[in-house]
Amino acid sequence: MKFPDKMNPLNESDSTQLLVTRIFGPVDFCLTYLQHLVVTRIQHRCEGIPLFIIGYADKLKQQKIQLQESSAKYYGDRELAKLYVDLELEHESKLREQLECTLSRDYNDLPVELMLLSQYMSMFSEGYTFVKDCLVMKWISEGLTHKGLQDGSEEEASTYFTELVDRNIIIPAASNWEHSFEEVEPCRWKVNHFILQLFSCISSRTCFVLTGVMLNFLLGPPIEKPGSEFFTPRRLALHSPEQTDIQGLLKATDLAEKTRSLAVSGVVDFVPPEGFIYLVVLDLEGWENLNDEHLLKICNSKMYLLRYLSVKNTCVSKLPPQIKELCYLRMLDISHTQISELPSEVCVLEFFIKLNLRSTNIRKIPELIVRLRQLQYLLLGDEGLDLCEYPASFISDLGDLGSLRAMAIKWSPSQCNDITYQNALQSSFQKWVRLKSLTIHCGLGCSMEFLNPPKKVEKFKVTTGRFVIVPRWIEGLEGLTFLQITVCKLEPDGLKILGDLLKLRWLVLGLEFIPKEEIVIGSEGFCELTKFSVDCPVPWITFKEGAMQHLGNLQLKICSGRASQQSAAPSGLHNLRSLTVVALHYNQKWCGSSSNIKMTVEAVKRNVAEHCNPIDLVINGTNVEDVQKFDEMAWEMKTWSECEPKTTSSTTENQKGIMVSSGAFQLSKEKEFTYLGQGKTGT
Repeated sequence: MKFPDKMNPLNESDSTQLLVTRIFGPVDFCLTYLQHLVVTRIQHRCEGIPLFIIGYADKLKQQKIQLQESSAKYYGDRELAKLYVDLELEHESKLREQLECTLSRDYNDLPVELMLLSQYMSMFSEGYTFVKDCLVMKWISEGLTHKGLQDGSEEEASTYFTELVDRNIIIPAASNWEHSFEEVEPCRWKVNHFILQLFSCISSRTCFVLTGVMLNFLLGPPIEKPGSEFFTPRRLALHSPEQTDIQGLLKATDLAEKTRSLAVSGVVDFVPPEGFIYLVVLDLEGWENLNDEHLLKICNSKMYLLRYLSVKNTCVSKLPPQIKELCYLRMLDISHTQISELPSEVCVLEFFIKLNLRSTNIRKIPELIVRLRQLQYLLLGDEGLDLCEYPASFISDLGDLGSLRAMAIKWSPSQCNDITYQNALQSSFQKWVRLKSLTIHCGLGCSMEFLNPPKKVEKFKVTTGRFVIVPRWIEGLEGLTFLQITVCKLEPDGLKILGDLLKLRWLVLGLEFIPKEEIVIGSEGFCELTKFSVDCPVPWITFKEGAMQHLGNLQLKICSGRASQQSAAPSGLHNLRSLTVVALHYNQKWCGSSSNIKMTVEAVKRNVAEHCNPIDLVINGTNVEDVQKFDEMAWEMKTWSECEPKTTSSTTENQKGIMVSSGAFQLSKEKEFTYLGQGKTGT
């Protein structure tokens, strides 16, 4: 597999460096409080996208110069802060128009499918963060993908989602998610403020989405779409209280009959969702005025077309039995509510694909849940379905959920040692032929030797439980991309089994022993690995030349185990040619004074200092600065050696350095190397 070149949003330090340099020029001083306040507010708006940072900075600098020339007055920190406020209030519309003009050119170059899906995101409120699976389910429910509700629609929609991420249209909600080793990908995503403004503008012109601001226009002449009959929007998004009589509007127009997707959130005044009987998607996440009575009316409203219903993060405390009346419902999200019981009537909804019960008071589900043969995702609690509460017969019957794609379970120590429960779980594994993700949370010290997961699993995670050695059956998991296991012994054969997993990109390896000799990782194997986490008392690991060529993130979790030799410390990190992040974790209170900890930390710092890449060193969640001395000659030689084969005759001077224009939606980009901490940029 060839990894595409990709330009990610800038991190906080690089954003600051770029912004300050554009406003003040090269500087060697620390920001004052007011300067820092201005920079922080601009960063919040721009979210690491160079085009937006430069647009804001240049506009602010231009205003500053003009006012200085007109009044012959020096503008200090207070004047700069006031300039920013003036820019935000008076000039942001002009800045937005300039950015929209630039972004529109990139938007018009998008494939038609991505244009449509991008406009759909104007349903979101500003600052809204979302989960990938929920957005994908909305796209599918509305038929915005080619395959509609057919098999393979989720894979198709996920591919579109990935393309939007690659083009920086969708970005991680947490700017430092790449430093996290807890999740395969960010849990939550968002759309940048300026890009969302562009989509809202486009969708309002095409009547693709109607927002609360536009409601009053419906009481006037009909909205006309060029080349067609009078056109009524099919999607309605209400996120802020408007001075509009919603109920009067519904009586005076056919809006309720034409609307297929409704989103309501925040402190919006009462909206009768049960009046929109032809809805396909009803998203009430975060609507403060929603209560149990409203939910009951929705269930009794004969919404036979409804496929997606979310009451996430609302005051709802009871899911009524009448939920069964929503007979074509495919996804139900009741997470982050006070609901404590799942009625058995849910089990008659035969078209269910996803059921999200996370962060509720529900601790047990009806055993009739096994009737939902099309169910693909069952999300319950922080640790999944607690099988300690059920008999072995129910665990065996879970195999009837043959369409499951992802499953997380909690497994007790007593079940680990009970052959009846072992056979019941293994029986379900054999029937889950479509399972892609399996997570097992075990009791402390549970032996998991009996496991043999489904062959098509791509993500396999076992927490707390352990294996004596790396199991042989892992060789058969050819599609594995994520693996988390703990072993009591790591033999060369075990390391080879892991290295031969051709699609493995993320490995979290726990070692419950103190190595008596160094663990050597050579140039063979791990051809796709990008993240590697090791939890070991003494991480005596040596990376040889050519090892893990695509590894970008390395994490070492250590404790105060006694090393067998003085040289028992990580080494060879300079041989990891793609390394960008190194994270160390240890209990500072209990282990901070340990000689082994000190030796490991010093060894890692020394290795990072010798690396030719700029490395983010993070120790216990804190970035450690000034570890590396930037070698400009070595860095430029490495940069040009990597870029030279890709250079084409069409490359221009404007493509060098940070890409100012056409940078937001590009899929393929020239590889960019930036070391803004030293004020240097190279391509």
